[in-house]
Amino acid sequence: MESEVLSEGHRPVRNNELECPVCSKTFDNLGQLNHHLDFDHGFDGDESKGGNGTSSGKFISQGEESLEADNKRVRHQNKLMIRNHWKKPSPEHQNCHVCKRPLNQINGCINCRKCGELFCKMDCRNVMRLNANAEYDPLNGRWVNCCYQCFIRRDGYNDYGSVVDLIDQFKTLRHKKNEDKKLMQLQLENRLVLLIDGISRILKKNGNGVFMSYRVSKEISLLERTVTAWKDDRAALNCPICSQSFGLTLRKHHCRLCGSIVCDNKTTNCSNQVPLAYLANAATDLPFKEFNPQTVDKDYSIRICSQCIHILYVGRKFRRDIEQPASILLARCESIYNLSQVISNIWPLLNSRLEEIENAQKQNASPNPALIAEATKLRKKLLRAVESYNILTRQISSMSPRNAAQKKIQQSFQIASSIFITEKILKLKSIPIISPRVNENRGSNESTPEVQKLSDIVFNDLTIKEIKVCREELMVLKEQKFLVESMIENAKKQRKFDEIAVLDRNLLELKGKIEEIQNRLGEQGFH
Repeated sequence: MESEVLSEGHRPVRNNELECPVCSKTFDNLGQLNHHLDFDHGFDGDESKGGNGTSSGKFISQGEESLEADNKRVRHQNKLMIRNHWKKPSPEHQNCHVCKRPLNQINGCINCRKCGELFCKMDCRNVMRLNANAEYDPLNGRWVNCCYQCFIRRDGYNDYGSVVDLIDQFKTLRHKKNEDKKLMQLQLENRLVLLIDGISRILKKNGNGVFMSYRVSKEISLLERTVTAWKDDRAALNCPICSQSFGLTLRKHHCRLCGSIVCDNKTTNCSNQVPLAYLANAATDLPFKEFNPQTVDKDYSIRICSQCIHILYVGRKFRRDIEQPASILLARCESIYNLSQVISNIWPLLNSRLEEIENAQKQNASPNPALIAEATKLRKKLLRAVESYNILTRQISSMSPRNAAQKKIQQSFQIASSIFITEKILKLKSIPIISPRVNENRGSNESTPEVQKLSDIVFNDLTIKEIKVCREELMVLKEQKFLVESMIENAKKQRKFDEIAVLDRNLLELKGKIEEIQNRLGEQGFH
């Protein structure tokens, strides 16, 4: 007799029977229970008819079914979209509507879903939403391929939203900000005048005695606090300019013009001790009354932050630099730039006139005398500009720079002039020279232009081609000279005196060759 157990519903169940956890129905084996759960309760992917249990397999099955349903809907919409406006491939329509490439398996053959024209796959790769009537529907349509023209002609492509002009608001804010800057600058200027005049008055009254130094420093300290209110030291934890924390190594200092607490870091230059003479001489437009550079110690200085210096002196320095004339280097650089523009403008005009003369020669016709005169005038003007360009280039190269900035400008213009000479001036040898000659075949005094190459023009008994060769040789010799000099220095450091004698002889030979070529080039050389 089989033993029985009581289930939750107090119904006897045998040990070899399996009970459904949903409806409590009993089954003889596990296969029957699984079949019952799959088909009766929907655990195979359909929605469950009872119970609250779910599984990951159920969600996967539901996602697959949803994707399949979407695919069916898309295929259904594709079948519903009209195609009567699509053009079919034919002898008349066997090329792309845009690029005219043949429509084949490689290039592709696609109908635009909007206009129906035939395109290759490269010209029909834009997508937009169309409904069943091939009309643009951004909400309910489906994504289809279309041509570029249909893509840009759709509604809303080039439409713009509402425009709000904010220029008046920006002008108001900018005007307000500029007024604040001017007010701040005026306030600092008044404080600077009061401070410098007050310090000058104190120094003049007390003199330069040793016993008066304590009294002078005390009076100046009181004056500095009356010019502007100093901020409390305890309220400042970081420098307002560099944001570094104050400590034992980074001390607090008050700016004598704005009263803010700043550091004295030498790297960031948040504040500096500036002599009174420098402050007064850099702002000569301010109404100083008591300051006299002869009576005031030129080494006496006050601490000012970088922000106050920028507000007070940057604009003045800019205006002073504009008023001053340009340096000799900049003036010559500007002149050489203007000459390069002249050469670049004359070049195409001269070429066009010479082409007209050559065409007339090929047709055995006499060129227009006015045309010949104009070409000759342009050629002379071009040669004068080229000669002036070479002279200015040598002058800039021979100048000794005063500082690193001038040296950098000089090197930059040397590189630019070398490139310009290579691209423009050396091409002048291809331009013919027009000179009259007697036409012996016609036996008349009628003159025709004689074509000569500009490379035959002589400068210091050298043609342009020879000048180019000499310059290249001179550059090579100077480079060799530099290498030999560096080898001599290394030999001296290593105390190789036998090598130094040989290198000195080689250096003398190189210097002789360089001097010979420079004398041969004359003014056409570069130094």
